[in-house]
Amino acid sequence: MNVFRTYILINILLSFSLFSYSNAEEAQNKKINPNKNSVKNNGRIGLGFGANYFINTQSGTLLYSKNAGFGSLVSVLDLTWSLNSKKVKTTYKVNPGQYSSNQKEISGTKNYSWKFFELNYAHPMYYFNIVETKIKLMGLVGYEFHQFPILYAPTSTTFLSESEKLQTAVIGLGVDGRLSSKLLFETHFKYLLPMTASYTATSKFFIGGDIELLYIYNSKFYLSTLWSGSWLNQKYKLKNLNSGEQTLFYSALTFGIGILF
Repeated sequence: MNVFRTYILINILLSFSLFSYSNAEEAQNKKINPNKNSVKNNGRIGLGFGANYFINTQSGTLLYSKNAGFGSLVSVLDLTWSLNSKKVKTTYKVNPGQYSSNQKEISGTKNYSWKFFELNYAHPMYYFNIVETKIKLMGLVGYEFHQFPILYAPTSTTFLSESEKLQTAVIGLGVDGRLSSKLLFETHFKYLLPMTASYTATSKFFIGGDIELLYIYNSKFYLSTLWSGSWLNQKYKLKNLNSGEQTLFYSALTFGIGILF
């Protein structure tokens, strides 16, 4: 019950969510000015909201279910800290969806969410310029924890929903760029390597990514537009011995305003 209450509180708080951006120029400036001794720390915290498009497809011995549509408010808690051009980013995200079926009765709530927490470290590997744009190529490693729904059919006429958990390691690449003194962008592509789960999976394909555009209004405030998405495909066997194949996909667009410090 305490976990349930915590999730309700988190979802309320995350409706006023936090966004971030990372400064792609620090190490480049240090490279240009090697005698500069001071290193500036960069933190970002903000307020954002948005909506998503969610696909949840499952097939098994007794069921075939495909649900697709736009969810309600996407909640994102996102905090980034940069030091000497290295970047640590942590995110908590809730992507809502809803079950629907014309063939079987769905027991319990029809609403569900794909929740995940990530903690990633990005390390600069290469700097270059494209015309007037300064680009930084980053190597990405990290950890993610996912909680998502799986349907199963105890009878030929009824669906039940079960929440499963999956922990993964993350490897990937990131690109940070400065388009002008006011406009920056970040993009990340991630391949997720499953480590442990609350169920048994025989095969998994899991990727994710995001693109964020940031407008620096002044030295204290910024505006952001963020697209993010993930795609999971797996064959699974639950502890109740129900088995099948599942594809989860979401695409979310969010907008934010925040403070630089």
